[in-house]
Amino acid sequence: MSWRSLMVLVCLLWGWLAAAGEAEPPPTVTWEEVAAQVATGPAALAAQARVRAAQAAVSTARQYPNPELSVRRGGSGTEDRTRDNALWGIEVALPLESVFLRRQRVRRATAGVGTARSEADVARLEVRQQLRLLYLAVAYDQALAASYATAMEQLAQMVEYVRVRVRQGESRAVELARLEGEQAEAQGETEAAAAEARANRQRLALWLNREGPADFGVDMDLQVLPALWSAEDLRRRLIEHHPRLKAARNRAQEAAAAMGVAAYTALPGVVVGGVYERDAGVSNHEVGVSLTVPLWNWNRSEVAAAKAELQRATEEAAWLERQLNEETLRLHGRASAVWAAAAQYTTRILPNSVAVLAVVESSYRAGETSLLDLLDARRQAVRTRATYLALVAEYHALWTELDLLTGVSENG
Repeated sequence: MSWRSLMVLVCLLWGWLAAAGEAEPPPTVTWEEVAAQVATGPAALAAQARVRAAQAAVSTARQYPNPELSVRRGGSGTEDRTRDNALWGIEVALPLESVFLRRQRVRRATAGVGTARSEADVARLEVRQQLRLLYLAVAYDQALAASYATAMEQLAQMVEYVRVRVRQGESRAVELARLEGEQAEAQGETEAAAAEARANRQRLALWLNREGPADFGVDMDLQVLPALWSAEDLRRRLIEHHPRLKAARNRAQEAAAAMGVAAYTALPGVVVGGVYERDAGVSNHEVGVSLTVPLWNWNRSEVAAAKAELQRATEEAAWLERQLNEETLRLHGRASAVWAAAAQYTTRILPNSVAVLAVVESSYRAGETSLLDLLDARRQAVRTRATYLALVAEYHALWTELDLLTGVSENG
């Protein structure tokens, strides 16, 4: 083998070993993958079952009452038993419901379907919000870990620099001890954040039905902030679309129909029937109509209870609308404040802290400032970055709550 061929083989082998030694980046989970779990989770399936049950109640309300059929057989004879005759008869009765009563029952059941559908939408939005906030938590952990990694790398470089200076007699050993203590403290904070991040990834992995260690990242840049709607637009969308409000209004419609059912139940009940009898070769038949006369019971207590239930459902719908409006204004006010604070950090506070740390580091290397000043500047820079990340994560969480509070967005 020639020298050139040997060098090529060594280079190829070195490249293969380097590639094998590099850890593969963890897989990335998109929000679309997570959001797909909303429609397939137990909460969504349970809500869909409630909708089907409500639809079945509509079919039940539309059914006609079954007729009643009775068959009789017996005998008759004289006391001296000189003649015995067989007797038999058939009787049919058909209850006739009031058209108004049936209409109110169907109306109540139909409103129940609307309520079930709105409650299914509420369950879907609650699960969606839970998943979105969990996804945001993993994104925040991811950004915080990157910030800590950068700070730890810079601190390790400074520790090594001071260690060399101590060996050369240019710095005191106490400075190295202080820096190593700072490094240990920063390592503890990094490990604590990593433990919390692992827990959040494991929680998200449960929703994704992932087996094994939850080692993955999320495809989200926290520093890209979505625009905030106006408070007026949010309140308009809330009133028009929020499923909790729709469910409350449907419950009021159910209560109104229930009051109609209670009122029309007091009307006379009608039963149409006929009888056919045969006795000793003689047949008899008759047709009749029977009525239930509301002489003692006009169903006033049930009507009063239904009326009170209607008032309760109506007032609860109004109270819910007021609560949701108040919550919208609170979230919007907080989101506006966080947006303004994040903007200050982006344009002024973060660049200033980075510049101050660079100047202090340069001054320390030149012997113009103390180690305490350097440590203070470093801590301030780390805290500033962490505060900024917490602010943008909070803004995303508030934006998500406002978005889902309106009940119309599906892209988060």
